[in-house]
Amino acid sequence: MIEAFPGSAVVAFGPRPEVSDNRASGRGSHPEGSTRRAQVTVIKSSPSKWFVYILKCFDNSLYVGATNDVARRFKEHLSGKGSKYVRSRSAEKVVYTEEFDNKFDAFTRERELKGFSRQKKLKLIE
Repeated sequence: MIEAFPGSAVVAFGPRPEVSDNRASGRGSHPEGSTRRAQVTVIKSSPSKWFVYILKCFDNSLYVGATNDVARRFKEHLSGKGSKYVRSRSAEKVVYTEEFDNKFDAFTRERELKGFSRQKKLKLIE
């Protein structure tokens, strides 16, 4: 069984056809002539929840991001494997989250929040 990460797709190809030498028949080396088709199966993972979050950094700046696992993403920020912005300012804590049913809505809201002024973000957090 093939497992996929949330929101990803895995492409599995069917067995490779046997190749015989059919040059005498003028059809090329593929048993079905020059037409070659792969069997493709797309395995979709189950939908998961997405989140938009706001981090407070130690310099009191605010960072807006989106993820499907807030705890994992916060640990990435703490370990220095998150964004460059947070890496240079050190994440202090997650101060706000919103939950969404799909990635598109979460990224749309993230873009909206990134456009907010600091005052508007602080008002949202309260």
